[in-house]
Amino acid sequence: MSSVLSVLHRAGDLLLGLVGGWDSTLKLLLAMMALDYAAGIFVGCLGRSGLSQSGCVESGASFRGLLKKGLILMVLAVAAQLDVTMDGSFVRATTAWFYVVSEAISVLENAAIAGIPLPQKLLNMLDVTKTARENPYHPNGDSPGAKAP
Repeated sequence: MSSVLSVLHRAGDLLLGLVGGWDSTLKLLLAMMALDYAAGIFVGCLGRSGLSQSGCVESGASFRGLLKKGLILMVLAVAAQLDVTMDGSFVRATTAWFYVVSEAISVLENAAIAGIPLPQKLLNMLDVTKTARENPYHPNGDSPGAKAP
């Protein structure tokens, strides 16, 4: 049993080393990821998810969400290793904070979908960010060939 724990401990140390170590930024990112995942499950339980055909919790959609969060951690690992190579800390910090903000926005979007009251100004800002993410090259959401009405 102790050899299994030893292997797990070493694997954990390796993974933490890849993402730049256990610090408050990583804790915050993991907390935001967990909150976003939980909020997505909550929205699915309410039958309002846009990620499944029925709008309900679906294991495939849930698994895809976890895979995306795993990819975020891989991007963070790349950023951390760039910092190691350049003897700095800017790339990892910037990358982590980008994803912290992205996850926090997603939590707010899920809250809005669930029907939680949010200030109208915030709802307007979330609508703008959603449009920008759906079509990053056109801030108003128009497709490249769209004609003005």
